[in-house]
Amino acid sequence: MSFARSRGFVGADERQRLEESCVFIAGLGALGQNLLQNFARSGVGNFIITDVDAFSPENLTSHVLCTSATLGRKKIEVARDFLFSVNRNVHVQTYEADWSEAPNLTSILKQSDVVLLGIDSLAHGMLLYRTARKERVPIVDFYFAPAPNVFVTRPSDPSPEERLHYPSMGLDWSVLDQPEIAQDCLLRLIAYVLSILTNIRFERRALYKFLNLEIVPAWYPLVSAAASLMSEQAISLILNRPNVTDYRGFFLDMTDFTTKRGPAEFSSYAQVIYENLKAFAKRPAEEVGEGWFSIENIQRSAHPAA
Repeated sequence: MSFARSRGFVGADERQRLEESCVFIAGLGALGQNLLQNFARSGVGNFIITDVDAFSPENLTSHVLCTSATLGRKKIEVARDFLFSVNRNVHVQTYEADWSEAPNLTSILKQSDVVLLGIDSLAHGMLLYRTARKERVPIVDFYFAPAPNVFVTRPSDPSPEERLHYPSMGLDWSVLDQPEIAQDCLLRLIAYVLSILTNIRFERRALYKFLNLEIVPAWYPLVSAAASLMSEQAISLILNRPNVTDYRGFFLDMTDFTTKRGPAEFSSYAQVIYENLKAFAKRPAEEVGEGWFSIENIQRSAHPAA
């Protein structure tokens, strides 16, 4: 009876499939918690979840499970309790830092129908992409962007590090969080996004800190919307429904409410943006200035004498 009102969206056979399915949510930050809630209320019956952090006051504005009552508690414990409070028949496996150990990760992926990324670590993200390909498990992810988006990487698809020419290629995953590697990967990712969402703006100082690995901005309406897109695509995969989202990414441009699809490769236009973002990130902090940073002024901002 708990899921009776979902009739019409899923049939009886699909309801059974969701109950039998297993999702692996790597990371329970703002995005991961929204994913968790969406799957719990959709009737998914098996969860594998990971996180190492506890709730702090800064999480109150972006983490759906963070309240005054949960401050100081481990996210993994609060998430587990939430799942049981929604569905007492759910099965939950929890991991902290040990999820990335080879035997554990292999076991996790062999049980999972789909992987969803909610982690900020480049190293752990690339470990998941590489291992999920070996275990033939699809990944549903999103790009860091001020617009809702989703992409699905199937085992036969190129990974983000391959398509966007990350300097992580060929390196062991354990060294990928080194600042110079992680920053260059982030610059390439943001350049790819800006080559698609040409009307998007960033607040200058926030962008500067983001590109220099000082902060990861979080805006709850955006996080919630991205999690909804990711959840729908993951459920489509579980239910073997037609699914048009692929490894390039599907973007909802909030400036004009149009949808956009990314190119398959890192374009020459994205390369120009990458070079200018790299120059912008290297500027002294006191020269960054106030206001908005848009695609139209990237060249001028990076090279003010031009």
